[in-house]
Amino acid sequence: MNIRTLILVCLSVFALNLPLLAKTKKKAAPPPQSQSAEITPVTLTEERFTFQYPSNWTRNDKEKSPDDPSDTIILDCPQNSYLKFFIVDGIKFNAKDKLKDILQSYVTAITPYTQKDIRRWGPFYGHGVQIEGKVMSAFPGGIRLFVSDPINGKHFIVTEFYYAEDIEAYLNGTEMIQRTLKRTP
Repeated sequence: MNIRTLILVCLSVFALNLPLLAKTKKKAAPPPQSQSAEITPVTLTEERFTFQYPSNWTRNDKEKSPDDPSDTIILDCPQNSYLKFFIVDGIKFNAKDKLKDILQSYVTAITPYTQKDIRRWGPFYGHGVQIEGKVMSAFPGGIRLFVSDPINGKHFIVTEFYYAEDIEAYLNGTEMIQRTLKRTP
C-alpha cells in the first residue's frame, strides 16, 4: 500500500467517525432559555478583582490545584463554552511574549478561519487575539486569549473557548463580565 492510499484510507476513517466523535465529545445542551427569562447578575468579589457574571453560568474551580498561587476563576456557559480568568502576581514577563507562548499551546485546538488582534479586555489594556474557525477540527467556534499589561506588578490572563451554538449567550455573558470588571487594591 503506498503512502497516498494510506492517507486516503485514514482520512476516510476519520471522516466516517466524525459524527460519532461529535456525539461522544459534546455534552448535551440544556434546553434553550426563553427570550423572556431574566438572567440576573451574580457578583464575584475576590481579593484582587470583582465582576458580575450571568446567574445561569456556573463557577467551576475543580481544575484549580490547592497549591496554585494565582487567583483562578473558571466560569462555564450554560452549554459548552467557558471562560478562565486568573491573576499572576510576582512573576515579571512581557505580555506580548506571554501571549505567543499561550497561543502555541492552542495551535492544535482550532483550525483558524479568521484572526484578529485585541488590545483591550474590559477596562484593561494588553495583548490578545481572537481566532474563529473549527474547534477540534469539527465544531464551529473560537478562542479569545488576552494577557494584560502589568498592573501594579500583576497581570491577568483570560482564556475563552466558545462554540457557535452558544455565541449569543456567551457574548452576552462576557460583555457583562468586561463591563463590570474592576481591580481591587
